[in-house]
Amino acid sequence: MHVHKPKAPHGAREFAAEIGVIVVGILIALSGEQMVENLRHEHEVEIGERALKADYVAFVRHRAEQAATTACATKRLAELRAIVDDGARRGQLGTVGPIPQPAPHSWEITSWDTMVASGAAAHVSPAQVTRYSQISHWARDAQTTASAEVEAWSVFNSLSGAPRRFSDAEQAMLRAEIARAAHFTGLVRDISGTTEEAMIASGRLTPEEVKAARAAGERSGNVTSMCAPIAYRAASA
Repeated sequence: MHVHKPKAPHGAREFAAEIGVIVVGILIALSGEQMVENLRHEHEVEIGERALKADYVAFVRHRAEQAATTACATKRLAELRAIVDDGARRGQLGTVGPIPQPAPHSWEITSWDTMVASGAAAHVSPAQVTRYSQISHWARDAQTTASAEVEAWSVFNSLSGAPRRFSDAEQAMLRAEIARAAHFTGLVRDISGTTEEAMIASGRLTPEEVKAARAAGERSGNVTSMCAPIAYRAASA
């Protein structure tokens, strides 16, 4: 029986050619793996930026609602001051109707935190990383401030009801809360306005999407509620 041994390369040229084929094969395999990896990263970024878009649309909608209610909120605070002043003069509150309340919203951009945690943020351009991070930071500030605004306004619910004695301590507390509510209402307006501008500049939202989100916010039922005067009937002398 004849055993056929593998043929050795006949010379350096053939040996180099075989090595070249092997190297090219390895490079092609690595290139393919890298291409698959790049496509995976691109897909992760695409999914993350779609989630960012959804969060940005919600933020613009909340911002439009807040902007539309700011003037009305200022009028309601003026009415509350007048109610407190009247009660202080009489030593008794009259009949006070329901007090409008700003709607609690989630202003935070949680999708960016998800992109960071998943590693997708590492495959976004440095300029966009800086922009997305800044927007997320400002949105978190808006959330904190809006929560404080809602908390301040909730105190005014204690005014609603039938005529009752109005103590000096309660008067002082309510005056402080009215000033606090006015401060936070203005602060939410300013922070959310700056954040919205950055969102639009990021390129994640089209002009049509911004327009639609603003229209939805302006049509919110909370706008109607905040713009309704507070019913008040002074206490009898």
